[in-house]
Amino acid sequence: MMILMVEIKEMPYDEKYSSMLSYLKLLDDNVLSLVEKELGAQKVAELGTIWQNGTQTIREDATYEEKFNIAYGNWVRKYASAFNFVSDNLGENGVEKFKDTSVEAMKRKNSSPALYLLKLMRAVSPKTAFRTFAKQMSYQLQVITPLSVSELSGNRLVAHTSHCKVLDYADCEVCCTVSCQNVTARWLEDQFKLKMTTNRQGKSCTVTIDRE
Repeated sequence: MMILMVEIKEMPYDEKYSSMLSYLKLLDDNVLSLVEKELGAQKVAELGTIWQNGTQTIREDATYEEKFNIAYGNWVRKYASAFNFVSDNLGENGVEKFKDTSVEAMKRKNSSPALYLLKLMRAVSPKTAFRTFAKQMSYQLQVITPLSVSELSGNRLVAHTSHCKVLDYADCEVCCTVSCQNVTARWLEDQFKLKMTTNRQGKSCTVTIDRE
C-alpha cells in the first residue's frame, strides 16, 4: 500500500545556515561553562584548541548551501569532541552532566513567547497545539537532515529520513545517540510532555513524536 506523504515547507539554505550557527553557539555556551565549572580555565583552553583544530573556515563569498555544509561539519566535530573530552576527563558522571545541561540549554533556547503561547493553546485545544508544534518541528528538523513526513495529526508526528546527513561524518554516532535520541527526546518530554521514539536502520531513521 502506498503511503501518502504530508507536504511540508522546505527550509532555504540561508535559514539552515543561520540555525546551524545558533546550534554552534548553544554548544559553545553549554559545554564551555560546564568544563570551566568542573575542570577549570586550563581545560577550557585545552578544549578550545581541540575545537579550533577541527573547525573549517567559512568563506564570506561561499553560497549559503556551502556555508551551511561547512558549519554543519563543524558542529558534528565540535559536538563529538566535546562529548569525548567531557567523558575522558569526568567519566560517566560528567557524561550525565553533559546530557542534563544540554537539555536545560535547549529549554532556555526554546522559551520564546511563541512557545509560551503554544503552551496556552495546548491547555485550550491540545490537538490544535500539537499539530502547530509538529509543523514547526518538521520544518526545524530539516536543519539536521532532509526528511519526509508520513503522518501529522493532532496526536502524532512521523518523520522519516532515508539517509540521515549527520551519519555521513566521522565520530557521528554521538550526535545520533546523545544529541538526537537522548537530549532531544528528554527536552520534548520535559518541556512539552511529548514522547519521542526513533527507529534507526543503518543510515535511515524514523522519528515518531506522540502527544501523551
